[in-house]
Amino acid sequence: MLFSPIRCSGARFPNEFIASTPPPPQSRWSPITSLIFLTGSIPRGRGKAPDVAMPKQDISADELVSLLDRSDQALAEASRLDSNRWVKHFAFGILNREKSLKLVRIHNRHHLRIIADL
Repeated sequence: MLFSPIRCSGARFPNEFIASTPPPPQSRWSPITSLIFLTGSIPRGRGKAPDVAMPKQDISADELVSLLDRSDQALAEASRLDSNRWVKHFAFGILNREKSLKLVRIHNRHHLRIIADL
């Protein structure tokens, strides 16, 4: 019940970047988003993942490691794309490539901390 393989973990970002059309639309400013990007940390228990991001079944530790590896590969692929590409995040709005990549790193680290505490 940690996270969905494709929908979370950054694995979907390259496809969304490729489909986006530069320049990115204007994004709204949010104090919560600014705090998360400034601190590099997501507070626990503050947000709720959308249903589409929830896994359909429990995953094993081996599957989790595989998902993190796929996320790393997706991040590497996305980092090579045009810097004017963007994605729309359900909670953080329009994010350019750099902010999207940073959010995936922050989000993965957030989940790894939770796992370490289990």
